[in-house]
Amino acid sequence: MPEDPPQHQGYASSLAIRLWQAFLVALWRWHPGQACHFGLQEAPFGGHAARLRSGCYLFCIQSPGVDAVATTDQLHPERRIPWLLTPGRNILWIRLRHQWSQPVFEWLSGKQGVKPDVTLAAKRTWGALGLLPSLARLAISRGMINLEVAQYCVLWPTPQPQCDDPWYRWALSIPELVHLNLEDRALGKGRAKVAPLPASTAVSTVAAQASPRARLGIVAHLHYLALWPEIRDALLRSPPDARLFLTISEDALPSGDITLETVTAEVTADRPQALVRISPNRGRDVGPFMQLLAQGAFGELDCVCKIHGKKSLRDGRQAWFGDVWRQYAVETLLPSPESIERTGRYFMANPQLGILGPAQLRLPRRELESVLDRDCGLLRELLLSRFGRDFTNRTVFFAGTMFWFRPEALRLLRHPPQGGWPFPAEPAPEEGSLAHALERLLPTSALLAGYSVESLPDAERS
Repeated sequence: MPEDPPQHQGYASSLAIRLWQAFLVALWRWHPGQACHFGLQEAPFGGHAARLRSGCYLFCIQSPGVDAVATTDQLHPERRIPWLLTPGRNILWIRLRHQWSQPVFEWLSGKQGVKPDVTLAAKRTWGALGLLPSLARLAISRGMINLEVAQYCVLWPTPQPQCDDPWYRWALSIPELVHLNLEDRALGKGRAKVAPLPASTAVSTVAAQASPRARLGIVAHLHYLALWPEIRDALLRSPPDARLFLTISEDALPSGDITLETVTAEVTADRPQALVRISPNRGRDVGPFMQLLAQGAFGELDCVCKIHGKKSLRDGRQAWFGDVWRQYAVETLLPSPESIERTGRYFMANPQLGILGPAQLRLPRRELESVLDRDCGLLRELLLSRFGRDFTNRTVFFAGTMFWFRPEALRLLRHPPQGGWPFPAEPAPEEGSLAHALERLLPTSALLAGYSVESLPDAERS
């Protein structure tokens, strides 16, 4: 058995990270050269910023939230540098390969968590700064990125070296997944990109394209109304004839002028045939979904996409990874109308396909075994009561409970137990609740019904 690491190792790593942050803050404040400020494209900061000559720069921005953003030269829109903002101070080292005459700062999508008064500052610096992370042997989370228009490295934030939350440690990989698609989204390809489907199937792409159009559905759940613009944008990417189901918690948290009434009105205006239901806040997104499933709401559809406004507030810490987690799942499942249509045809061409979810969210994984074991007790009880056997060793699911599914594949869970599913009142446990057990049971029940569970790869980069 390997020896336990010395106790001082975590302290030394934490101290190194803190010193690195202090160095970057001091470098920014005392760096020679004048800072050039520019703001969001929708609300430019004092007009366009001064031109940025080719060379190396430090970019600094203080952000209250997480989102995909980019810096663009308006005279040359193909010159665009995308990255993922995280809460707090963000510092990047960038080497521009060309002169930028009219640089602006813009959102790539979402606009969630980023305020209109956020501005980006740039200072000309030395090229050697790009080597500092590797010289200091620090785990810079995104590494060096090379684009045709620039080379850049995220100097801050760095991942925490020590954390007692396995979900958080695992979720540190999710910003990488979002970041991989930023170049395509910055170049305007994100919405039109057709996500690749699994290559393991015996049915060829040509056969899938020749299949008839599927009767599509999208079911979404909303508790945090501040996320409605993002969820609405995802819903509107679906084909016009797709059936929409929107469930909203009866005690949903309002945000400014976004209320239950405004959300309902906008859904009705966008899709008059949509089903909007106000549900008790029990079981989070799983509770209302199980109710729709029991009522046969999806019976006339060939495949349905399930999404929800995930936040993942874990003891109030690092809630931003819930935003990244949600954005990655939604972008993977509903990237564009063309991709949604193609997913439907893929289901039609693969009659044994039951569940299709994001590859990087597929569990179980070794690094989360200890956490997943905590939910096995209730999951085992459900398996024994409904199927008479313990199938926990065959459990497979998608973290966040967002995936495409064939309604018939979930037929084994269509009938709730006598008295209904006993979801507890909020605040529900962070782990080990009925909602978590059903999250694991939904794809597993598809396997037990004779259907396959496949993974949807990330969209390929050009």
